[in-house]
Amino acid sequence: MPINTPISSAAGSNNALAWPAHWRQIPVLLMDEPFGALDPVTRGRIRQEFKELDEFKNKTVVMVTHDIRDALELGDRIGIMDKGQLIQTGTPEELQQNPANDFVAAFLHGQNEAS
Repeated sequence: MPINTPISSAAGSNNALAWPAHWRQIPVLLMDEPFGALDPVTRGRIRQEFKELDEFKNKTVVMVTHDIRDALELGDRIGIMDKGQLIQTGTPEELQQNPANDFVAAFLHGQNEAS
């Protein structure tokens, strides 16, 4: 299968997500809003399945998301950007314990804008 062949799965289906064999050999995988179009129940299930996939345990995955829950649950390291600038990086714990500014603190608490 060519590397640029898309893979689709119907939302809410009970089918297991199958990753092509060549994906296992790619050291870095970029995922842009991979759960963005899912309803909250399906999103939670997929997030849990994603954490359990062996294919991702020894792979660098760069995930772009606007959902802080995705970042906190799935990320080993998180970068938070504001207006095109990288504001802070760290582990979920580091970000939560020591936010760099009001924007980061507000973002971590699920608000859209800093107070």
